[in-house]
Amino acid sequence: MELTQDFEVGINERIQRDRALSEALLGEIDETLAEGEDSVAQELLRMLVVNTVGFAALSPSLSMTGDELKTALAHDAQTNPASLSDIASALKLALGVSAS
Repeated sequence: MELTQDFEVGINERIQRDRALSEALLGEIDETLAEGEDSVAQELLRMLVVNTVGFAALSPSLSMTGDELKTALAHDAQTNPASLSDIASALKLALGVSAS
């Protein structure tokens, strides 16, 4: 089921203003990766990166360009779990969230 535009906008706005939500979503990303739900983790990572630090700011810590990171987190990308975990770790560091 696809999310409606209003719902997506509301979630995006809440991520931007609610640090606790971002931290909870990072925890959820860890869980989804552990359970092998890579596509869910990828979508959550994309949403968090877009609404927090941005691709260009996060990409140098991953030794890639902003466009490469954007491509890695695209809806149709086949990004491996190790790369998703690296992106999650870099995002945690950028947001000052302790690694779990």
